[in-house]
Amino acid sequence: MSSTLSGKEKQKSPAQTRPGGYAVSHAQKRLWVLEQMIGPGSTYNMPSASLLEGPLDVDALCRALTAIVARHESLRTTFAAVGDEVYQYIGPSSDFRPREIDLRDEPGTLDRVRELAVADAAEPFDLSTGPLLRASLIRLADQRFIFLFNIHHIVCDGWSRGIMVLELTRLYACFAAEQAPDLSELSIQYKDFASWQNRLLVSRAAQNHRAYWHGKLSGRLPLLNLPSDRLRSAVMTYNGAWVYRTLAHDVVTRLTDQTVQSGATLFMTLVAVLKTLLFRYTGQQ
Repeated sequence: MSSTLSGKEKQKSPAQTRPGGYAVSHAQKRLWVLEQMIGPGSTYNMPSASLLEGPLDVDALCRALTAIVARHESLRTTFAAVGDEVYQYIGPSSDFRPREIDLRDEPGTLDRVRELAVADAAEPFDLSTGPLLRASLIRLADQRFIFLFNIHHIVCDGWSRGIMVLELTRLYACFAAEQAPDLSELSIQYKDFASWQNRLLVSRAAQNHRAYWHGKLSGRLPLLNLPSDRLRSAVMTYNGAWVYRTLAHDVVTRLTDQTVQSGATLFMTLVAVLKTLLFRYTGQQ
């Protein structure tokens, strides 16, 4: 998705227009290397399923999806190695339509939906050929749908997906009302952020930071002796699950206030809380 550079940073990162492959960001390179190591799989897929109820203009939805893909170059990007380096390649804009599946007359509808969702989540993407996103629209009734959307983490993250949902909603509303899209044109794309990041990481300041962390993380890192009721698998399986917890409003308020006072982010504060909890149970720093 699009990058979120500040105004000052944008001045240092003019849009790139040269043809061919573009440099990747370090996050993209890390994911690409991991994908080569573990082989094709669904480890870095980002699947989602949404229930849509009420009148749905399928044509407007398709137009909105096509506009999103045209708007964000990341959604048209593939990756390939040239020698020892990996580059990102941006494809042309084209129509994007979800696969339409009609289950109105099929028995065991919910089981079938679950089967389709699991299969879609597990289907690998090919980073070299793309596309790196796909969608399915499952009709359960005349005004009841399940929208499956899946995208590879190398071109999207949680923050970007939130932006995508907001923009998709606005575009759908415009097209459904036969109005022109009201989103302003993007001044930079992700490849421009990657270029800026690569220049930054070869600067003297970045080299000093790198030297610090190389020293900090050198040697044999300790294992966390966290008591558990199961043995850790000797081989990484990537099997896992989500665990959701809701924090009370006053707790969130106090955490946010503490974060502001510390000049940190809420993520940093929560990581500190987690590390304090782990110290409580392990005695390890």
